[in-house]
Amino acid sequence: MPLLYQKLKSGEGEYVGADPEDKDEYKAENIFFVPEVARWSFLQSRAKLPDIGKKVDEAMDAIEKDNPSLKDVLPKVFARGNLDPTNTWVG
Repeated sequence: MPLLYQKLKSGEGEYVGADPEDKDEYKAENIFFVPEVARWSFLQSRAKLPDIGKKVDEAMDAIEKDNPSLKDVLPKVFARGNLDPTNTWVG
């Protein structure tokens, strides 16, 4: 779990009342915010579904939406049908 997320979640010290899901908390620390639909745990839990490629592309879109400096930078090529949902590399 990322360090800033842990600090925000603990809500201690300077992070009292902080929301670990508020993208402005990350922006204030100059850290990219990763929305829930783009987090590894979310994608990993759907890794064996037939539409995993689409989910990865949607994750890339979500990251770009919440981090404008990444607009049109991340690849969105995973829904092409070349990802094997039965592949065990995802854990």
